[in-house]
Formats: sequence, structure tokens, C-alpha cells
Amino acid sequence: MKLALPLLTTAIAWSAPAYANGGTAVPEPSNLALFGIGLAGLIIGRQVARRRADSEADGEE
Repeated sequence: MKLALPLLTTAIAWSAPAYANGGTAVPEPSNLALFGIGLAGLIIGRQVARRRADSEADGEE
């Protein structure tokens, strides 16, 4: 049982986030990818809506 305590404290220290030790939290790439995809969707959606509104104003279908 003497070996279990040092291993447990080492496991806890390695699993602590970087900012817990005074570092800076860095967002994961997956979060940035989701944000980028959402932003691109908003931009494309606005462009499509604008084109539809322009075509309806001109009398086209």
C-alpha cells in the first residue's frame, strides 16, 4: 500500500489543468473549429437570405 499513495498523487498532479498551476487556459482546436463552422454558417445564411430577398424584389422566383 505504500506505493499506491505516490502513484495517486502523481496521477492527480498530471490530470490538473494547466491554468491551475498559474498557466493560461488554451481553447481546444475542436472548440475553435465549431466556432468557425458556426460563424461561416451565419455568413453564408445571410448571403443566401439577401440573394432571395433581392430576387423576390425584382419579381423573379
